[in-house]
Amino acid sequence: MLTHRLTHIIQMQKPIEEQEQDQTTGEMITTWESIELSAGKPNIPAEVLTGPGKEVSKDAAKLAQFDARINVRWFPYSIQELYKCRILWEGQVFNIESVETDRTARQEWRFKCSSGVSASGA
Repeated sequence: MLTHRLTHIIQMQKPIEEQEQDQTTGEMITTWESIELSAGKPNIPAEVLTGPGKEVSKDAAKLAQFDARINVRWFPYSIQELYKCRILWEGQVFNIESVETDRTARQEWRFKCSSGVSASGA
């Protein structure tokens, strides 16, 4: 991985299921906790590549969807758990759609992300 490409700072968050329900919808409340790669440091250097946005129709309403590819240095974490996480970058929340690694599977994580539309409405 070429470190000079890591010019952005992101935060990754994992979901924490609360044992409490929303009073109006009955839905379980999900809170998010930042993943810290070293103690007290939630910021992760990354390369964020964004493309042209597009609109998606959902329930007869047009919603903006913003796609990005995000590359970070590899860190020990389960791929299955990464799919549950989300990424914060410059005030935007990205849902992880795809997780890939390099050939060695020990140099970098490559995330394909979407923003603006998700099953949970976030």
